[in-house]
Amino acid sequence: TREIQMADELRHHVIDSALDAVIGVGKKGEILHWNARATEWFGTTEKSALGRSIDDFLPGLRSHLDSTDPT
Repeated sequence: TREIQMADELRHHVIDSALDAVIGVGKKGEILHWNARATEWFGTTEKSALGRSIDDFLPGLRSHLDSTDPT
């Protein structure tokens, strides 16, 4: 619906304008979202980062998250 589309656009705008790097990661550790600040911090474009493992940029984070996952 139009409301869902508008909410999604707002979410993307908020994340993309954040002052910090925001990286969305899927359950398998794959990068799903990468904002402009992450591009500045890591020197990698969103297009290049999407689909790659978070371990490529933050080694050990995935294993840490897996060990703290209550499910």
